[in-house]
Amino acid sequence: MGIPNTVVAQRFLLQDSKGVARAVLGVNDQGEAMLALFDARGQGRADISVTAEGLPRVELSDSAGNTRALVNVDEQDIPSIALYDGAKARLVLTVPQDGPFLTLADEASRRQVTLRGGKGAAEALFEDAINAGALAIGVHEDRSVGLMIAGPTATPRLALVLRGDGHAGLGFIDANGNETSIPPEEPQAPQS
Repeated sequence: MGIPNTVVAQRFLLQDSKGVARAVLGVNDQGEAMLALFDARGQGRADISVTAEGLPRVELSDSAGNTRALVNVDEQDIPSIALYDGAKARLVLTVPQDGPFLTLADEASRRQVTLRGGKGAAEALFEDAINAGALAIGVHEDRSVGLMIAGPTATPRLALVLRGDGHAGLGFIDANGNETSIPPEEPQAPQS
């Protein structure tokens, strides 16, 4: 009798010598093809799946069953990685076509730091958790560098710009929205 080349089934269950389920391979009730891996207590620790819509994902869990890491590709083929502290996402890295995007969050998953890069530019945004202020810095495609300080509700209050040609500008916005600017210096024409 020979070894069969193909085994056909809807679900495979792998148990250890004590009868504890350690892995399941199959299609679940939601139409996801998945491989689930369990620890020696039978607690789910890793899932690799492809959704019914064809979207891949890998989920890693801690010993209590909480998701701690998630890697997936969305409907627009954009990959992302999320790391969790308990049930809250604390770090999310997304890589859309125009460049990577990294977000760090507080214990309530409120965005506090955002870093973005790509297409000759880089930006960093620092926000407090209760929206009382923000600081943004960036280098832009035109080689200009900027700094923006915002007040409550992310309303810009101060902006400093250093253009790629070396000229600087400064702008202030008061609580009433009135703007005062010191425009970038323009190159002086040579005197004859």
